[in-house]
Amino acid sequence: MKIVLEPLQETTIPARGETVVYLSGSEPLLITADGRRAEIPPESQNTFSPFQQVTLQNMGTIRAEFEVLVVDGIYQSHTNGSNVRASIDNPLSITNPIVNALTSFVGSVLNIRKITETLNIRTITETLKATIENTVTARITGEVNTRKITETLNIREITETIEANVTNTVTANIAGLVSTQEKAATSIKTSEKTFSAGESFTIPINTNRRDITITASEKNTDVVTVAGVPLRAGQNIKLENYTGAVTAQAVAANDQIAITEVIK
Repeated sequence: MKIVLEPLQETTIPARGETVVYLSGSEPLLITADGRRAEIPPESQNTFSPFQQVTLQNMGTIRAEFEVLVVDGIYQSHTNGSNVRASIDNPLSITNPIVNALTSFVGSVLNIRKITETLNIRTITETLKATIENTVTARITGEVNTRKITETLNIREITETIEANVTNTVTANIAGLVSTQEKAATSIKTSEKTFSAGESFTIPINTNRRDITITASEKNTDVVTVAGVPLRAGQNIKLENYTGAVTAQAVAANDQIAITEVIK
């Protein structure tokens, strides 16, 4: 982060960490964290007990810009062209969580929208980008923090593995979901249910079902509640891309519902 401070001006930054690194600036910087103080020059650092905020003060005689970095643990800098490496014994420990996170996101997007609606591609891609960045950063940071900095980490190999896994898995996931949602019906299954007063009824799971419509009979004298929705005589509810069980309950005796299932 970069901040500009007048002489002796201070600012408090909410940031969790252990080490404050003074990357660049022209004036000495006073750092206060966890009740301890340290005045350090540019290109140096100071480690404290774990803190939740840090106060920075310009101890120089002129207005200056300061670039600082707050990190957990010890910060190790390297000269340009050097390699920062740490071993990853199991690359899948990085790639699998990323694939799972992206798969879950894409699945949730497609499952909550009708395939015929216009998807906001910009929103989807921005969310995907954020998901990738957050997940990759968290996983690689976690792995690197547990390894010696001198061990070998082939970042190019890991990123290529991530790209391949994400592309293959997410593509397959999207193809499967779209295929399921666009798949043409092969048959229609119909049935009826006549209730006794206050009776509950469950339409069972049907993994071959694509859509299901439940209609309250026009002769009904009271409401029939289907999937939590009260239906009056002649009303219906349609559940698209739903293979699970559906509960229904009637108030009056002899009220009926008609059940129409579209089979894949």
